Formats: sequence, structure tokens, C-alpha cells
Amino acid sequence: MEEQDKDALFELSKGYRSEMIAALIGALDNQEEDWVFNAVWALRKLKAVDALPKLKRLARKAGLPLREYCQKVVAELEMFSRLPRAVSASDIDLAKLPAIPDANSVLIENLPRAAKPDEKEKPC
Repeated sequence: MEEQDKDALFELSKGYRSEMIAALIGALDNQEEDWVFNAVWALRKLKAVDALPKLKRLARKAGLPLREYCQKVVAELEMFSRLPRAVSASDIDLAKLPAIPDANSVLIENLPRAAKPDEKEKPC
């Protein structure tokens, strides 16, 4: 985080994204401004919209350079938070989906049939 290594950040977040975001949000309470600035940077790169409330508070109370950066990150994350999200499979109630029809239950008596060779229309 000190070196703002984007590749390392994304590599670590593959398996531990929620834990990393929680740790970065906790780092926003740090007294050292460099740590806080780097935590805001990392939250921005991870597009961590969960951090918006804490970033908004930080943007109100922080000093000038950090305040401006927090305001920029808050604006970016708010735009990102308004985008539609994919629905997870666990959110879908399968009981409300239509049943797959049984191929044997379809009545074929009412379906159109092919014309027999002697029934074809003759050209005029």
C-alpha cells in the first residue's frame, strides 16, 4: 500500500476482497496522513462503495490535500455505486420460475401436418 502497487492490490484482493476493504476502511482512522491517503487510493482502485460513508466523513474533517482527494474519490465511487449490479443466483426465487414443459404432455393431434404427395396443389 505504501508504494501504491496496483497489481499487488488486485492480486491480494482476489481471494480476500471483503477483508481488505474492511482493513482499508479501518486504516482511514490512522493519524498518519500518508497511510490514510494510501488507504483512500486503494479503496478508489478497488471501487469499494462500502467505504463511502467513512470517506464522506473524512472529506469533511481532513486537511486540505486529503480533503480534496477524498471528495474526488467520493464523487467517483458515488457514480460507480449507481451502476446496475449483476444478480447473484442465490437472489432468484426458483419457485416462481415457470416449469420446464414435459415433451410427452404436448398434444400432437392439433399440430399442422405435412401434405401427402397426392394432396399437393397442382399448378394452374
